[in-house]
Amino acid sequence: MTKQEFIDAVAKDVGATKADTRIFFDSFVDNIIKVIRAEDSIKFVGLGEFGVKTLPARTFRDPRNGNEVEKPERVTPYFRFKKELKDEIKHMSSFD
Repeated sequence: MTKQEFIDAVAKDVGATKADTRIFFDSFVDNIIKVIRAEDSIKFVGLGEFGVKTLPARTFRDPRNGNEVEKPERVTPYFRFKKELKDEIKHMSSFD
């Protein structure tokens, strides 16, 4: 499903215009990005959680030349599905 198909489906379900639904969707995504930039998290009951986690610094070996390289600590975004949604998908007989 594309973004436009999703917007069309939501607009039809709630009886809103496609333009208003697009504005809502874009605002929704923008606000999730703001939360992640603030290194915070946002939870949606029954769906999941958007957030950030800190990955520790580590040393690895460059496969091209064998030298050890330091990778600094960094922050990365994540999405974690809620258990209810995982269970629902797990119990589906097919993905048709």
